Amino acid sequence: LHVTNECPLTGDWAKGPASTGESLWIHSVWDTSLMAPALAESWEYADQNTIVLHIRKGIRFHNKPPTSGRELTADDVVFSIRRQFDIPTSFVKANVGVWFKSVEATDKWTVVIKGDNNSPAPTLVTSQRLLNWLRILPRDMIEKYGNMRDWKTSCGTGPFMLVDYVSGASATFQKNPDY
Repeated sequence: LHVTNECPLTGDWAKGPASTGESLWIHSVWDTSLMAPALAESWEYADQNTIVLHIRKGIRFHNKPPTSGRELTADDVVFSIRRQFDIPTSFVKANVGVWFKSVEATDKWTVVIKGDNNSPAPTLVTSQRLLNWLRILPRDMIEKYGNMRDWKTSCGTGPFMLVDYVSGASATFQKNPDY
């Protein structure tokens, strides 16, 4: 998923070894100053338990049915975040637990995440770091196929599209022309 599906936030690689050296990017970093925009062009803290994501306009899913190259919206981000906590076998749910009270799209480009005061780590740091792990999936693809375990249903907003997969042997990617 790392080359086919993107996250709302990412690590700021300009602060890594090839630039300032502020981070080695070897260990899981909880320093929020090392985060950078990705699918979310910006984010803000409305209060100590609320993070607001402003989704970047013009990002498109891969051009394959049923998504057919439609634009990513806040609803896709909300769906993907909730899905990670609804699936019993989810890595995030099993290892982190539910860290929010609510996730909602307040308009087409804004996601509001209200944190849970009982989170095991500070809510906003936890939420910001998790937004660097959660890959955004197209709701319509999941609704049609139930999951994306079959490589043929792989669909994201990332720089590459999965075009062939041979179990235990190879994965073939093609450049996403809309990236």
